[in-house]
Amino acid sequence: MRKKLGLITREVFTYNVLCKQLKDIFGDSIAIEGFSLEKDYDPKCELDMEVILFSGKATLDYVKKKEILPSDTRVILVERTLNINSIESIKELLELKPGTKVYIANNTYESDIRVIEMLKQFNIRNLEFIPYYPGSDNYTGEVDIAVIFGFPHLAPKHVNRVIDLGLRQIDLKTVFEIIEALKLDYRSANISTNDFVKPYINIINDLVASSNKIIEINKLLEGILNISKEGFIVLDANKRIIMANRNILDLLKIKNEEIIKKSIYEFIPVSKEEFKDIEDDNIRLIKLGNNKYLISISYLDKNNSQLGYIIVFRETSKIQNMEINLRQHLYLKEHKAKYTFNHIISRSGKVKELVNFAKQVACSDHSIILYGESGTGKELFAHAIHNNSNRAKQPFVAANVAALADNLIESELFGYVEGAFTGAKKEGKPGLFELAHKGTIFLDEIGDLSLTLQSKLLRVIQEKEVTRVGSIKVIPIDIRIIAATNKELWNMVQNGKFRQDLYFRLNVLPINLPPLRKRKEDIELLLKYFLEANGLSLNDVPDNIIHLLLEYDWPGNIRELENMSNYMACILKMGKLTKQATYKYILNYFSTKNNGLDGFNTQDNIKNYKEIIRELEKAADLQEFILILNEMTKALYQDRNISRKELCESLSPELTISKIRNRVELLSDLDLVASGRTKQGTRITQKGICFLRYITKSNAY
Repeated sequence: MRKKLGLITREVFTYNVLCKQLKDIFGDSIAIEGFSLEKDYDPKCELDMEVILFSGKATLDYVKKKEILPSDTRVILVERTLNINSIESIKELLELKPGTKVYIANNTYESDIRVIEMLKQFNIRNLEFIPYYPGSDNYTGEVDIAVIFGFPHLAPKHVNRVIDLGLRQIDLKTVFEIIEALKLDYRSANISTNDFVKPYINIINDLVASSNKIIEINKLLEGILNISKEGFIVLDANKRIIMANRNILDLLKIKNEEIIKKSIYEFIPVSKEEFKDIEDDNIRLIKLGNNKYLISISYLDKNNSQLGYIIVFRETSKIQNMEINLRQHLYLKEHKAKYTFNHIISRSGKVKELVNFAKQVACSDHSIILYGESGTGKELFAHAIHNNSNRAKQPFVAANVAALADNLIESELFGYVEGAFTGAKKEGKPGLFELAHKGTIFLDEIGDLSLTLQSKLLRVIQEKEVTRVGSIKVIPIDIRIIAATNKELWNMVQNGKFRQDLYFRLNVLPINLPPLRKRKEDIELLLKYFLEANGLSLNDVPDNIIHLLLEYDWPGNIRELENMSNYMACILKMGKLTKQATYKYILNYFSTKNNGLDGFNTQDNIKNYKEIIRELEKAADLQEFILILNEMTKALYQDRNISRKELCESLSPELTISKIRNRVELLSDLDLVASGRTKQGTRITQKGICFLRYITKSNAY
């Protein structure tokens, strides 16, 4: 009697896909019953299956909520993995440029998220994945690539490139859960092996068919099979061993001559039924010695003429390690420095001096510490120093100390072994210091490291070795440390918040990066670079906006300038805007920041503004000056100067032409306005705009 397996999914086509895969794996050994919530769900149905496979947790939660799931039912959540037959498509995905935006096209948002998490588990993290599903509003013209999973109709129509990873396959873990839950014989499952077997099979097929080259066949086969890390046994049509590689001989602790021409049944616990009705691959789990192996049996044939069989042995622990190694390989690919000194854009003499100094010290192995406010380019310098050093071809591992949780930072930096703490991976994990071996580790925000971790870091620097959490084994490392901070470390040392000995270990080659307000000659150059990245040029920006940017103090430094440039690019691309409208939009960017116009209104400026108020109040009513500045601001929005006559006509009759002349002259002496030659009129300066905004915001009048 066939065992009954329940299957419940959310969508109809998911039900059909899983149903087909289960039938391909288990054939007629199980009967599949179930429904999709989308179409066949009956609220009054009774679930009498002992084992039910659910397509996802949301589906399971829904069924539980309806209280139709018996408490004694064995529940299995299906896990699906990448299609092993889509290696070329996976390679195509891996070769995309880091940061590329890619649609993940599936039937639901939930499916998109699960697929994205699966890709991240394989450390495919350098791409920006965007969920896309029927009815979603995530369309953007910037995305030109979509990843699908066997359903072309789900791909967005506007993309030019589609990468098909094929239908996701049911994971082996789920297959074995089903076998265990239904108490099936492993022989009832026709689990497909990885494609690595097929090249060997094809080679052997061709060689065995060439009867006139027996000696060459044996030598070539022996060489091919012995270079593999798997175990191989080749049988003739009567199941007698004609060849076995070195791994099998070592496993069975037997000599080659003792196994050749002998029946396979004398050495391996397989039955005659294993060799019947082999459609592709036939896998089962066996135990030899103290280890468990997955063995696959495949036909050797030529032109539909059966020549024999090939049995492949694969240790189960190696299957697990393969995934671990793949993830680590992908992880290490990320640890590359992306920037060089050519990426540092500056005409500032101070910055050029720092670049020359950094190039000189890059070739040493001494520790470097980069000081500077947030957004001054510390990480850019760290990348460039590594790429200019003797370690350029080795890993560059960046760790933001401030971004790591206190309870995880030690294991992230130094790694951990199996059982080190609850939730630790069974195989353990190397720390960032291990991954940086022979290369450079960049410790950003080093000033946020706790005193406890500071002492451990000091030991690593002194001893040049790390010990994983939960282990006593010492691992030697050869690394160069570059640290960065926006804090005054020496003040922290004096206040007992940073270890003095660690400070002197790190502060061997200090580099102080200046804030943008102290290298204002770079503002136009950087603005030009950021605008060109958006397809614009500096000529697209009105002069009055350039003057505004040069007056601003940029508390967020280059990062803030880049953000503002992107904002400006969007404004300039909105269409035909007047200079007045454009200027208002740019002013709005600054005025809507949390700190208002604090980038203009620094403490020194505010002190100066208070002195200006006193000067103006000595001369006349402060309100009169404010009215004049307001009128000039309106004219500035129209990108024009304003004459004294126009001011007289716009303002109170009490402000005669003579009074206006006197008021404007005083404003000019204080650099709040700029007067042209005769009949050219007067224009408010950037200092005047900031003063007006300060006095309005602070209600100083």
